[in-house]
Amino acid sequence: MSEGETLVALSNLLDRRRTRAPSRAGLRVLLVDDNDVFLAAATAFLDELPGIGGVELACSGAEAIAFAAHYAPDLVLMDHHMPSATGIEAMRAIKSRPPAPRVVIMTVDAAPLLAPAALAAGADGFVAKEEFFERVPAVIERLFGAPRGRMR
Repeated sequence: MSEGETLVALSNLLDRRRTRAPSRAGLRVLLVDDNDVFLAAATAFLDELPGIGGVELACSGAEAIAFAAHYAPDLVLMDHHMPSATGIEAMRAIKSRPPAPRVVIMTVDAAPLLAPAALAAGADGFVAKEEFFERVPAVIERLFGAPRGRMR
């Protein structure tokens, strides 16, 4: 498969993921990022974690705010740098509507002042993207306890 064909396949996967309804018991996760390659890799990873009931996707702060109101996720994993609103701005809007989900801010640039700013603004956690695959399972366990729902 060529690089172009791979990108088309990833795009098609993401289009299908954005429109499907979660079908398993467990945590409902909204993954928000404007990088399709990261979304595809992170979605595949999250789908394999015990206790995850479904992963839905958004690509901007505005889309995350709208989708969170409809989907009512338990957990939002949100990039800080996105079009239309930063992760912190979108998080404030999402958390202002009950039931407020847990929100973890992610970023590619682990700026030393961003983590304290995100936590002070109400984030439930902060993860540098280069540590996403190593740290997210522990963050989920810290926020929600032992895995629930489907077990592998």
